[in-house]
Amino acid sequence: IATVRLLALSRAAVRKDLTAVRSTLSESVRLVLLLTVPSAFFLAVMAEPILALLFQHGRFHAGDTVATADALVMYCLGLPAFAAVGIFTRAFYALGDTRTPVRATFVAVGVNLALNLLFIGPLAGLGLAHRGLALATSATAVMNLAQLSWRLRARLGGIDARRMTRSLLRIVAASVITAAALAFALGALGDLTTQGVLVRLAVVAGGGVLSLGVLLVALRLLRVEELAMVGELVRAVRERLGRR
Repeated sequence: IATVRLLALSRAAVRKDLTAVRSTLSESVRLVLLLTVPSAFFLAVMAEPILALLFQHGRFHAGDTVATADALVMYCLGLPAFAAVGIFTRAFYALGDTRTPVRATFVAVGVNLALNLLFIGPLAGLGLAHRGLALATSATAVMNLAQLSWRLRARLGGIDARRMTRSLLRIVAASVITAAALAFALGALGDLTTQGVLVRLAVVAGGGVLSLGVLLVALRLLRVEELAMVGELVRAVRERLGRR
């Protein structure tokens, strides 16, 4: 999405149409949030079944699945921010500013290093262990997004933050409803780490279908307008494939 939107951002920037830049940026970020926030919730809830299906073979045991799932949950916290950073970075590129994203990256690397040292040093008493390193990565992504959005807001005179925040809250609400339904279904199934590959595959596939169904209903009930953007994207892809 970030790569495709770069062309539209660049055209608007060349015309010095900041309104179009803000509009394209807002649409892109909201679409990314719609795709990544529910995905983050899904991965967090389904971490153990998915990892057991993919990796729990040979010397990779149930305990390894649980430990890896704990790290994955922490990574999920930063997934939407990590994806949105790509959009904001492309916006700076379109405006002919390559220095700001690079500077932001250096700051992010420094923060990440500092947090890693804190979690394995002074904050080791929190008991996060390897989860702390994953949490540091997610926290850094959020911080990087915050600094890029703040600087771009000053550059453009606004980034349609209210609309993005409103959409984010609705998407999070729909994702929470979906995650709750999925967690309830998984709880009813009991411990899955000892089950065979076919059972794990069925659980993951079934969880995906259940999540998608509940999510679509929740998004429609909450009137998440970005859902129409996904439909337009799917239709555009179909038309392009049809032409080929």
